[in-house]
Amino acid sequence: MNEITDNIFKKHDDLCLIGKILKPQGIKGELLIKIFPDPRLNEYIFNIKKIYTSNSCSFNIKKIRRQKNNFVLSLEEIENRNQCEELRDQDIYIDKKQIMQSGENTYYWFEAPGYLAYDTGNNFLGTVEQIVNNGIYDIFIIDHNKKEVMIPGIFPFLTSIDKEKKIIIFHVIPGLIDINDAV
Repeated sequence: MNEITDNIFKKHDDLCLIGKILKPQGIKGELLIKIFPDPRLNEYIFNIKKIYTSNSCSFNIKKIRRQKNNFVLSLEEIENRNQCEELRDQDIYIDKKQIMQSGENTYYWFEAPGYLAYDTGNNFLGTVEQIVNNGIYDIFIIDHNKKEVMIPGIFPFLTSIDKEKKIIIFHVIPGLIDINDAV
């Protein structure tokens, strides 16, 4: 395994969390991994050449293939199941440059935390804390007056994202904030 210098995690803005190593897969040193819910990651995952793990190691990808809702990953530095076992439950990071494409209408789920959320009436809703996926679509979790508000990240709720200003505009239907406040 290749140790990463401390500098790689000091430059954590260059890395993004994309998934988790679930467990060893078979006896040939393969890993079953879960990729977090960004549809574009499913497109670009096959182009990723290197990963970093939460135990400060870097690995070169030999092969990756889809298996149902997950992926099976072969790493050049891993040769057997015992080595895989050491990586169980590790988070997977990549250099953002490996997947990001420039484009005004393109955003990635790892960019959204910290964005300011407003409704279409320009009322401040709060700050985006994270995005989760319910299996069908993304849900934006917003800190609204120290309460967690969940807003679907699909049309007609998500109306626009301004990457330059780091603002997301949502169409909030009557009762959505009240329903979330009651939860």
